[in-house]
Amino acid sequence: MKKFLILTLFVILALALGSFAQTAPPTHTFTLTLSPISLPGNNKTVAGTEAGTMFNITPNNTFGMVTVQAPAQAFQYYAGRYERSLPFLANALNNVSPNMNFLKFQFGLIGSLGVTRITSVDRQHFGYTGGGYVNYSIDQGGHYSLGAEIQYARFPGLAMNTWTVSLDPAVHF
Repeated sequence: MKKFLILTLFVILALALGSFAQTAPPTHTFTLTLSPISLPGNNKTVAGTEAGTMFNITPNNTFGMVTVQAPAQAFQYYAGRYERSLPFLANALNNVSPNMNFLKFQFGLIGSLGVTRITSVDRQHFGYTGGGYVNYSIDQGGHYSLGAEIQYARFPGLAMNTWTVSLDPAVHF
């Protein structure tokens, strides 16, 4: 009983001290993106559209959904997505460069897992992506940003092992 009481007090103390280390809640909760994307497939580059809605859980962790549509190849991808912001990269670059404000940049890692669908033959498979991104805030409040993503993708039915690149504007609110 005495060990249980000591353990309980230790856990309560750890939780109380941990609450002081919490960062402020994010100022932007939702993010909407819509961008053109190039998808290599069948020995040619296919134009597509990537759209997503993200929800900030903490300032550095974001969850949401993403869809990729390539009508010319009857391709669709529906997935859950996770983004992890890496603010230490922007801070480190800002400390190195006296001429450029890297605090307006956001660097991070992204990944998604979902279902690919080829509508012309009605086939579905699991697909995934993983890579990195950089965003640049174009206004003072951080409500609008321009970004670039590069991701490794496995899209059965379109391209098994490929890289995708997208440039996207985003609205944060």
